[in-house]
Amino acid sequence: MSLKDRIQYALFPPLAWALTGLISRSLRLKRIGNPPPDGPCGPKRILVLWHGRHFIAYHLLSSKQTRILVSPSRDGQLVSRLLALSGYGIIYGSTHQSPVRALLSCIESAASGYHLLFAVDGPKGPACKVQPGALFVAQKTGACIIPVSFAARGKWTFRSWDAFIIPYPFTRACIAYGEPFTVPRSISREQMDGFCVRLEEILQSLTLDAERGIG
Repeated sequence: MSLKDRIQYALFPPLAWALTGLISRSLRLKRIGNPPPDGPCGPKRILVLWHGRHFIAYHLLSSKQTRILVSPSRDGQLVSRLLALSGYGIIYGSTHQSPVRALLSCIESAASGYHLLFAVDGPKGPACKVQPGALFVAQKTGACIIPVSFAARGKWTFRSWDAFIIPYPFTRACIAYGEPFTVPRSISREQMDGFCVRLEEILQSLTLDAERGIG
């Protein structure tokens, strides 16, 4: 690892963690729907959202009870250090790297009582296209899927495949929660594909609700 990389790995996570906390606490935040644990849901929860909108993870679930699936790529390593500083448990894997091991770790975590947070179009897209991993974990564990999206009036938007957004400090922001649902234990491949389409439609609708919620 080069000196530049070592400096980046040493400085980026704590600085980003501090900045994320400051911005998140400053937001003028509105919520639409029933956030967990208030919603009609069981003890096992899988929150799902678009990759470009997971800045709002700070406001979603208790970090000590939540594990997040992170890509084992170089960028994922940086993100995982930031999340670890925030108290989240990390599960490494993606649809491209160690997918079976990652899903098994997610199933084990859910069975042990942890909540999970999935960016369902990660790690490299295509953007806003649901991958079935979170639904598969829900099917195997009986966990409840909770769709969620986020919008901010003032924001920085990265020129990345996911158009990742970071809200400006003190801006108006909105989190929109969808109705929880479960995935039956015994379904066909075609039915699972149908759940993916349904989840895409829900997340797209929630994103519009969140955008309208900021006025």
